[in-house]
Amino acid sequence: MMRQPGIALLLNGCLLALALSGATGHCFAASETNTSSMSRVEERQRFGDETLTDAAGWSDLLNTVVGRVPAHGGVAVDKIRKIKVKSPGSIPARSVEASGLVWDTFTHSYWLVSDESGALFEMSAEGELLQALEIDGLEMDDAESISIDQQRLFIAGSVSVNKSGVLKESRRKLFQCARAGRGWRLERELDLHRLLVDLSQTKSVDMQTRSYLTAALRQQAIDIEAHQVRGDTLYLGFKAPLNSLGQVVVLKVDGLEALFSGGPLQASIWRSFKLHFNEGAGTMALSDMLFLDDRIYLTGVNRGHTDPASGLWQMEYARNRITSIRLFAEHKAEGVAIGPVIGELTIVFDGGGKTESRYVRIPFD
Repeated sequence: MMRQPGIALLLNGCLLALALSGATGHCFAASETNTSSMSRVEERQRFGDETLTDAAGWSDLLNTVVGRVPAHGGVAVDKIRKIKVKSPGSIPARSVEASGLVWDTFTHSYWLVSDESGALFEMSAEGELLQALEIDGLEMDDAESISIDQQRLFIAGSVSVNKSGVLKESRRKLFQCARAGRGWRLERELDLHRLLVDLSQTKSVDMQTRSYLTAALRQQAIDIEAHQVRGDTLYLGFKAPLNSLGQVVVLKVDGLEALFSGGPLQASIWRSFKLHFNEGAGTMALSDMLFLDDRIYLTGVNRGHTDPASGLWQMEYARNRITSIRLFAEHKAEGVAIGPVIGELTIVFDGGGKTESRYVRIPFD
């Protein structure tokens, strides 16, 4: 893979080197349904014909996350590595088909979900599987995304039908977990399929959102591969179906706390966009998303079954701009998270059960 020239960026007084390889630097517009304003840029630096921005509070966010260190710590980045097992024989590495991950600043480790296992896996910063955690009462099947917000862990199923066309109960849930020592315990759960059905039939929900959900439910086409919880708001990223314009859809659901107890329904399509590397090309399918201040980092996979290509994008959602960052020509990116090092993202790749899942650490601005 050819390496493009690096970019040196002054970020709140610290020089950060950003090296991009593969397909980089292509910017595309995203469609915005909800036009509410976000906190925006205080400082700007111009490099060539690109305007690079630093949102207010960005350095504070980085510096107050416990367990992250400023520097690369001697560990090589930008190299795809196999996820290994710390104690050989304890966890069959090939059985862990990584579908999502999140960095935990409390345990100083990652938590991984697998779409082929009901366990929650702990992985070290060095890419070693430490344990397979079985959570009492939590029955997962096709778990596709995981997030942590305010010391709460959330795991979401795909809400997709299986190969027999059946939507299993264990695929349709959002689970909320609370800490239990170094692990987690199930606190409560939400039926996502029931939520989507109710939203499609609620008149206070706008017509565009209801139409999208109604068609998706009727066709049994739903596949949710990404989510984030931000305070009392749940964001759901749909791998499928695309909207009528061939775009990926992200649904914003408000009042999450009330929803667990049957509260009122409030939701809308928050963003719709394409994940591609060339203007006019079809979109890749969303596989994960990570919210960081005023940006979202998105992974997408080829929609065909024969080509494992995938990619990484950055969305500046207040400006409705998506920039392609990296193309992975031979790997299927399934999850993206921050990690122990400031200025790096960690991406996991699904091995498909034929080989070990992999991970890579990539610098970001």
